[in-house]
Amino acid sequence: MTFVFADPPLSWDINGDGEFDNIADYQNSASVTSQVTMDGVDIGSPGDLFAAYVDNELRGLADSYEVTFGPNQGKYFFLILLYSNASSGETVTFKFYDSETNSVYDINENYSFVSDDTQGNLFAPIVSTTGAIDDSFETSPCEDADGDDICDDIDSCVEQDGVSQECGCNTSIPEGDCDCNGNVEDCSGTCGGSAVIDDCGVCDGGNASQDCAGVCGGTALEDNCGTCDSDTSNDCEADCNGVLGGNAVIDCQGVCGGSAVSDCLDICNGSAVFDECGVCDGNNQSCDESVSLTLNQETGWDFYQSTNQAAYGFINPISINGEIAEGWEGNQDECILNPYSCDVIGAFHNDTCVGWNYISPENNVTVMGNNTIDSQTSNYLENGDIPVFYIFDSSSHEIYLLSDNFTADPYSNFAFNISFDLIDATVEVGGCVEEYAFNYDVTAQIQNPFDACFYIQNIPFQAGPNIISLSVEPDVSGS
Repeated sequence: MTFVFADPPLSWDINGDGEFDNIADYQNSASVTSQVTMDGVDIGSPGDLFAAYVDNELRGLADSYEVTFGPNQGKYFFLILLYSNASSGETVTFKFYDSETNSVYDINENYSFVSDDTQGNLFAPIVSTTGAIDDSFETSPCEDADGDDICDDIDSCVEQDGVSQECGCNTSIPEGDCDCNGNVEDCSGTCGGSAVIDDCGVCDGGNASQDCAGVCGGTALEDNCGTCDSDTSNDCEADCNGVLGGNAVIDCQGVCGGSAVSDCLDICNGSAVFDECGVCDGNNQSCDESVSLTLNQETGWDFYQSTNQAAYGFINPISINGEIAEGWEGNQDECILNPYSCDVIGAFHNDTCVGWNYISPENNVTVMGNNTIDSQTSNYLENGDIPVFYIFDSSSHEIYLLSDNFTADPYSNFAFNISFDLIDATVEVGGCVEEYAFNYDVTAQIQNPFDACFYIQNIPFQAGPNIISLSVEPDVSGS
């Protein structure tokens, strides 16, 4: 005799541990202690199962529990936890699996779910009565080897032709799974593995091919200061104090972060400045009296006062390498009486200085235009010309390009031009601009007075006395 008996419904307990498989899918639960009866007789026994459903979805499963004390000692009850994502209101129905007959019965009673509710106990259980047999569940066939009309461990499986036995009697691996335990293959083909495809499309890549900007295959790197980009020219370095991205430098006295600077004679902490004639440490006696006294003592920049002029104003503070430029606050005498304490903005046209001013609260520069009846302004600005602006850093004696950060409006006689740009001068452009000098700097745009050009000439000496002639520039400074 052959029966379609032996195991509880396969869908109730896929992994075979006797517990509800999908607990993690739900947030709320309720507890019911149930006694199953048929025609008024308790029928609970070892191997029986009690299942809870909401619609067609399994919401709880309990194995039989032997009561070992009290008035119900020796009976088998079912201590089931019901699961839901609702706090209340869902209607829960029940089914009972009888291991002795390998049959699934509908339970006549149902329950309206309430989160954290407790129904029944081992002294006074909730009585559940069996209804009709539900033959829709899949079970495993077995042969009633001992003829007792019960499918038990003595009986064996009757294997059906052409049916896989990989996961038990006439049971194959479910479609989409890679084993009998419900596992699936990961992206590397490992059954039950954890490898996944990362954001760059690489299996188990862990986004290792992303650069610091999150670009797959990108070239951006994070420098020592935490800046992520592909530009290695702006990677921060340690200053003389060892601070990454710091701005401390060694002054002319060898002090890191010190304030000592060299004067125009290159004397550390010296007091020499350019006189009104453009001579370092001069006495103002070598000037052409026809030239206006508009020379800057820190740079030697000078211009002739033209009657044609225009003004250029900078609304926002100007920075040099991220630091706000230094200037006067009360009046420009603060700069004049304290050389190299203020940074200087200079305006140029075709390498000719057409105006300068110290950094100040107003930050404006008056530039000179060409007056056709004054020959000394012939190289100055014409209407439509665009001046080039530089800034001299008095603390480092370097000259930077301002025009790299903004585009000046074209010159127009007596106009007032305003820039709202946030200007940070970072491009150093000062140096020796004389092409045949030994230290000629091809990248320099403007002569830096602190980087004087010098020349070297090889003189072949003959055996015996040699006569050489030197041209010496006299010292007219009076020192």
